[in-house]
Amino acid sequence: MRRAAVTSAGIVLLGLVAGFAKPAAAQGNIQLGPFRILTSLELSGEYDDNILLTNTDKISDFIWIISPGILLEIPGKTYSVRLGYRADILEYTDNSQLDTVHHNVLADAQYNFPWNLSLRLSDRFIITDDFAGFPVPELTQLVTRDENTLDVGAQYTLRERYSFDLNFRWFLVDYQDSEFDNLDRQDYTISGTFFYRFLPKTSVLGEVDYVWVRYDQPASASARDSDGWRFWLGLKGDVTAKTTLLVKAGWEWKDYTNPIQRDWDGLIVEGSIIWKYREPSEIRVFGGRANVESTFEGQPYYVSNYGGVEVRHFLSERLVLRVSGLGGVNNYPYDTVTATQIAKRSDVFFEAGVSLKYQMKKWLAFEVGYNFLDLNSNFDEFDYTDNRIKASIILTY
Repeated sequence: MRRAAVTSAGIVLLGLVAGFAKPAAAQGNIQLGPFRILTSLELSGEYDDNILLTNTDKISDFIWIISPGILLEIPGKTYSVRLGYRADILEYTDNSQLDTVHHNVLADAQYNFPWNLSLRLSDRFIITDDFAGFPVPELTQLVTRDENTLDVGAQYTLRERYSFDLNFRWFLVDYQDSEFDNLDRQDYTISGTFFYRFLPKTSVLGEVDYVWVRYDQPASASARDSDGWRFWLGLKGDVTAKTTLLVKAGWEWKDYTNPIQRDWDGLIVEGSIIWKYREPSEIRVFGGRANVESTFEGQPYYVSNYGGVEVRHFLSERLVLRVSGLGGVNNYPYDTVTATQIAKRSDVFFEAGVSLKYQMKKWLAFEVGYNFLDLNSNFDEFDYTDNRIKASIILTY
């Protein structure tokens, strides 16, 4: 659904790929030379009772959404390539000034050498005006922006049990409204990870990340530019025949270029456990603690502590129930000043969703869903709640 909580930078495009890879149509029906092609069209109607996520004077609307997409693949053991595009055309019934088109583009490739070396490249690009923030919206203004995430990496396996992974990530966000130019920035991350496989399908890992964040506008750069290190220890793999996990915890040091700005260091956590209790039904439990770049003036970051669960339960071969929940707290480092109070801001958030999908034919599916989002801040003016009901027809070929 629109503005779902677990949608950090780039996750929209992961949803794009997942949307194409439905069990009933995962192979695609069009072959063009080496390419396997899958096309899709989703027609949706959504009622949203708070389209601008405001605390008072809420505006509701019914939104028509048309989402055509295409995915091209060259599958193979030695090398593979994927190219994907999806557009979301939004038409508001009463607020036509908000009509827009979201664009989602994915390109990735991998090459596997015979001497246990693999190279990979992935690029994810979106144009959207959805509310920014992680893991729930922080900026409650609809502002069109471009986001691009480029990953280049390599993995080498030595003597089966030992693996080394090196990755470079470049993330860019560019707001199209001049009022928000101060938030334009680029993040760079170099990561090195060592895996030791101590069980047939389970490895321990150690990871080191070097991160530098650079803002485009001089005023923002002087206050927000930073360099940092992250050190992780974790566990990855299939711990049982039905349980897969990736859990890691560590410490981050974030040093700001401006000596007046207070540096940050603290605990960081990422984790996800998937239990396939009855194939293909599964439960995913996830959580984390992260330092996140803030969109608020005078707040260079906030620390988010979050956790959630997602259930995908097959009631029958054609009928799938999905239930999700997310909760957590975002804490800001500096005092926030409003007309009524001065205090360190703290936001408690909760999101829940449920949907039911019926795969009537290999090429035709119907889905209905409900999503609830609530943010409760110690500053009343930042509170919001949002209820959304959505129905979709999904065509794939």
